[in-house]
Amino acid sequence: MAAFARWYNSGSGERPVTSHAIRKWLLGEACPTQQRVLRLAQLLQVDPTWLRFGTGSPEAGVTDELPSDDLALILAARQLQAGERALLLHLAQVLARNHTVQAETGGRRASTLSCDSAGTEDSPG
Repeated sequence: MAAFARWYNSGSGERPVTSHAIRKWLLGEACPTQQRVLRLAQLLQVDPTWLRFGTGSPEAGVTDELPSDDLALILAARQLQAGERALLLHLAQVLARNHTVQAETGGRRASTLSCDSAGTEDSPG
């Protein structure tokens, strides 16, 4: 366990993990934080969702290409209820659309943002 802890902690910018904590992870007595799961998945070159939940494929696949903050957002979204995921998706689409409008208008903010699926437009804050 100590060797594994040294390997895990090498090059990590976060608080070191003790061999006791790793032992608890392996015995199922404790779960690592999401950030630690992401780091461990990168080190082991496996998919973090597979590592955390045992679902899907252990092959890292597309997650290798994603920055860690994008991956953390995706993993957090997967833990939401279906309605919450739909709301998050809609919010991301509205923000992306606003960003596109700003880029197309030379950085000017859009005069309105569409913020609900009924087509109601709200003025930007």
